[in-house]
Amino acid sequence: MATSLQGRRVANAAAVGDVNFGTDSLTKSGNSIPQDFYIGKTGQGGKNTPEYVRFNYDAATTAGFYNTHSYWWLLGPEYKDLYGTKSKYNWGRFQAERAVETWWYSLYAGYVGGRTIFADVEPGEPEWSGWFKPGDENYKYGNQKVVEGFIDGIYDNPYVTDLIPGIYTQPNFWKERFGTEYKTPRSAVVWVTGCATCEILCAPCESCTTHLTEVAKKIDNDVVQTKLGGNKAVIWQYWIDTCEGSLCPGADYDATKQDPYYAFVPISRDKAFINKCT
Repeated sequence: MATSLQGRRVANAAAVGDVNFGTDSLTKSGNSIPQDFYIGKTGQGGKNTPEYVRFNYDAATTAGFYNTHSYWWLLGPEYKDLYGTKSKYNWGRFQAERAVETWWYSLYAGYVGGRTIFADVEPGEPEWSGWFKPGDENYKYGNQKVVEGFIDGIYDNPYVTDLIPGIYTQPNFWKERFGTEYKTPRSAVVWVTGCATCEILCAPCESCTTHLTEVAKKIDNDVVQTKLGGNKAVIWQYWIDTCEGSLCPGADYDATKQDPYYAFVPISRDKAFINKCT
């Protein structure tokens, strides 16, 4: 490859150019919205069988091999003993190992060339995610160790030297379950949802023409100033299938100021938590 990953890190960290648009999960972009990148779900917990996957092959093909990345539904510390991992940290690391193995040689390997693998950190369906809640003993610490294990497992994997971990989550959920003073020991790419999500007036499937400019304005003013775990937001899920009144059932749309080719890059700042989307 002509451009080294280190060179792309420098370029991406300073990216201020046009917004890149993409989708995730089962969504393929439509209605003249670019498919600059795609992020598909390739598994969760310790499993990568079809019922735990949400992957759109058409979206991946349109985005291109190196613009297609993946995410793994990360299960919290309540589930660690089901897989014999015992410690919370090792449970996160085990899930990272499964995510990397899936990236490396599964059915999706021919479609996913992007080097960023995201941990999907959230409550809710398809099953309870197992994150400790306020009132549980040392709940923030327990949750943090799972995420740290996942991040280390991506960085330290034995297959590929340049994989980069990411975190997909809601700022308010992160604030409640991980804390506003917590910084991940190693950096991760932040992909935020629940951050002015569904607030675009010109929705993805409507016939209006201001969609792209609305997203660009919002991501500049609010989203890229948001930060969690000491990592600045890089990707914004601005529309999701649960948006009320959506004309796009099942539609998940995303945007970023970074170049999505090959790898998204973490951006760190001194402060641990900033939520500009409240």
